[in-house]
Amino acid sequence: MTPSRSLLALALTASTASVAAADLPPVEPGLWEIQALTTFDPRPAQAPRPHSYRICIDGNRARAPMIPARLPGAGEVLIGRQALSGHYVQTGVDGRPQQVEFRYRRLGPTRFEGSYDRAAGGVALHGEYEARRLGADCGATAPTPPQPTGLP
Repeated sequence: MTPSRSLLALALTASTASVAAADLPPVEPGLWEIQALTTFDPRPAQAPRPHSYRICIDGNRARAPMIPARLPGAGEVLIGRQALSGHYVQTGVDGRPQQVEFRYRRLGPTRFEGSYDRAAGGVALHGEYEARRLGADCGATAPTPPQPTGLP
């Protein structure tokens, strides 16, 4: 088994966040601004529009800011020195399986970027984002886990 395959097998059986913490440098914890740059949703009622929002990344999530602690359903994660990518299947709000693919790249301790693709019910969604740290104090913003959509 090659080193990347053994890492992949480990990612499938262990807590993904702890696997990522072993190889991927952490980002700084604190308040982050997420800028959704590109979205593609072919449904007419879902007009794509750039937007931004803020999240709090705590010390535990800083080691793996874009990987759920445990991947839902079946999944794979490939981890490098500055980036990771993966995919998994989860149950959507309508009860049907939903394929999610994500990519994350650490640009430094205070910046990261990524993209996601989701497919469910014959509809494919795509989005890209950038994240930058605003400061160490999250204020009233509670720590948040990665969203199941592939966004931070």
